[in-house]
Amino acid sequence: MKDYIPVNDSELVSWGNNFTDKIVENAAEWKIPVTEVAKLRTAINTFSELQKEADNPTKTSVIMEEKNAARDIFVGFVQKIVVFRLNNPVITNEQRVAMGLPQKPLSDVYTPINYSHLKKLKKKS
Repeated sequence: MKDYIPVNDSELVSWGNNFTDKIVENAAEWKIPVTEVAKLRTAINTFSELQKEADNPTKTSVIMEEKNAARDIFVGFVQKIVVFRLNNPVITNEQRVAMGLPQKPLSDVYTPINYSHLKKLKKKS
């Protein structure tokens, strides 16, 4: 499931800002706690700032270590949110794609069952 997370740090900053913006826009509807949203926003902002410093030719090994640690923290938050918050039927495949996530397989997409149809099938058996 981690395949959706960009490997390149610059691409991750761009992807992460988009992902975070979509979470912020929909947090209330998707029942994502404000504290979780705040942690996600802080994590992407910290990583983004350290990524800018890491792009500087005069960067130090300490900056690189801090940037890598910030990346790990941000990616960890993303993975937790995806697994525990975004794998529910309220969130459509279109919304997942807009966040840069893969679509759910059709077998995972919630569809109401037509019980009257099932009753007819049962009677035929």
